[in-house]
Amino acid sequence: MKVGCPFDVRIPALNSPVEYNLEVRNLLKVGAGPFVRWKNLKSYKLQGTQLFNDSDKIRSGHRVVWSCSNWRSYSETKLGENPTTGPSVHFIGIGGSGLSALALLALKQGWKVSGSDCSSSERLELLEKAGARVHGGHVAEQLLDESSNLPPDAVVVSSAIPAGNVEVEAAQALGIPVYKRGEWLARITDGYELLAVAGSHGKSSTTAMLATVLRSLGQDITAVVGADVPQFPDCASVITGRGRRFVLEADEYDGCFLRLAPSLAVVTTVDWEHVDIFPDEASVRKIFREFVKRIKPGGTLVVCGDSAGTKHLSTAFTNYEECNGVVETTKSHCDGLSRQVVTYGLGKGNDWQAVMLTPNVQGGTTYVVVHSGRPMARVNLQLPGTHYVLNSLAVIVVATLLAIQDTGKRLSNDESFSAMKRAAEAAAGVLGQFTGIRRRFEFVGKVNGCVIYDDYAHHPTEVRAVLQATRQRFDQQPIWVVFQPHTYSRLAKLLHDFAPAFSAADRVIVSEVYSAREENTWNISGAHLVDVLTGPPAIFIPTLDEVVKRLSWELSVYKSVGSQGVILLTLGAGDITEVGYALLQELSTKPLRQKPDDTVLV
Repeated sequence: MKVGCPFDVRIPALNSPVEYNLEVRNLLKVGAGPFVRWKNLKSYKLQGTQLFNDSDKIRSGHRVVWSCSNWRSYSETKLGENPTTGPSVHFIGIGGSGLSALALLALKQGWKVSGSDCSSSERLELLEKAGARVHGGHVAEQLLDESSNLPPDAVVVSSAIPAGNVEVEAAQALGIPVYKRGEWLARITDGYELLAVAGSHGKSSTTAMLATVLRSLGQDITAVVGADVPQFPDCASVITGRGRRFVLEADEYDGCFLRLAPSLAVVTTVDWEHVDIFPDEASVRKIFREFVKRIKPGGTLVVCGDSAGTKHLSTAFTNYEECNGVVETTKSHCDGLSRQVVTYGLGKGNDWQAVMLTPNVQGGTTYVVVHSGRPMARVNLQLPGTHYVLNSLAVIVVATLLAIQDTGKRLSNDESFSAMKRAAEAAAGVLGQFTGIRRRFEFVGKVNGCVIYDDYAHHPTEVRAVLQATRQRFDQQPIWVVFQPHTYSRLAKLLHDFAPAFSAADRVIVSEVYSAREENTWNISGAHLVDVLTGPPAIFIPTLDEVVKRLSWELSVYKSVGSQGVILLTLGAGDITEVGYALLQELSTKPLRQKPDDTVLV
């Protein structure tokens, strides 16, 4: 029903008073009819003072229809016929790893989900298949449901969305609650026993491991990870359960995790990352310290004690004035809220330690878990690298602490040890079957003797870690790296940290920077990294298409002369992930290529 105006009415004009917009939103929620198209809104002023005169009719179940200069109610349509059922939420920036996971969780929990991102992507396609209404590009009209013209109950906006976004402004004008990601996470985890996994590096893998272990051991958890996990239902990034525990990857970007109130928190690493947000490493340490202080009374911090970045957190609950400067590592009796700190790592000073690390026949690492000098379990990981040892050790620590908690009673020392050992062994058994997550040392394929892996590594620490893992598994084969720097700010500020990070590789190709949300105010290029990189020979190839063309020729030549197979790593947080698959197709379908122009083997 459209009356009094040649335009479909959708939402109130931005220049109408805020209080009227709030009332209009309420009317929409109880069945208000069509509204003027967004592009025409500024030509019409809503007569808000007249809008409230028929509230009795609204309460009696009549649908209200607004036109440009008048309004009237219709008795033909009852509120019960409103096609919208259940709560609804709109995500702005839905294509990012953080919001896409939250959108999927909302879908699985029965919410009506819509969202937009700057452009279409594979993530948007997957969300659309899952039932979300998604859009490439930001337009104010997209806030409204296409069938009912109703606005969402809430809007969640990514930290990557710049100020002045038209959908955010429209939501604010309508009086729709607008949440940043951290605020939304606080709302959806409220009432749960929250197990939050944080860290500059390793938090996605650790969160996925922890969720896999707890679920495999019979706990009906809810979980959200910032990456797809092949062992989750539908190979997705979330698990929906009905139990009291929520396992969450807690992100420090833009202070997101400072809204959370975890019962237990894991901190894997503290490093200078997200340099666009944090001016130095001291500011990163400060925000992590603030995060761990949000742990609930009686809660626990599980922290890697091997590095200076994380070790300082072991004193987060200590009151130096009361304790005279004395710090106890495993439990701070100075904390009036009875919170405790448990450390893990490779070093002897940790409460939980991984010892006797050896490569195994699966291509991963075998190690022994030790607690207070006593062996607890033997772990056989399929994944290589010391970082996976530490991540899995953190999971074992959490699993044992929860096992003790779940007994619901005070245990003797012997009973406590037996319960922890059983839990550690059970967790170790599950971890032995863990196959990893998307874009973390992910096997892409093998062709012409070239084995291709893809990894999200985009920070010097992560580059070193994945190269150490690759060298552990492939100690005799040449390792080639294609690296796409991620954001100008990161490359500019960490340039000299990147320089030695590739030393375990035999050859490096650097592409142009993936800009993400940034402008190149630093006047820096991937070529600058090639200039300073130490160790293996390196070359700058600006575009990924040129990289694929170059590699397809070189690898074909390598095969034709009988050279040893190459291990190729594609590293970065941008669209570098497409290179491995493009190269597979190129090498599988085409014969030996002509040498590209100006190609010099390095």
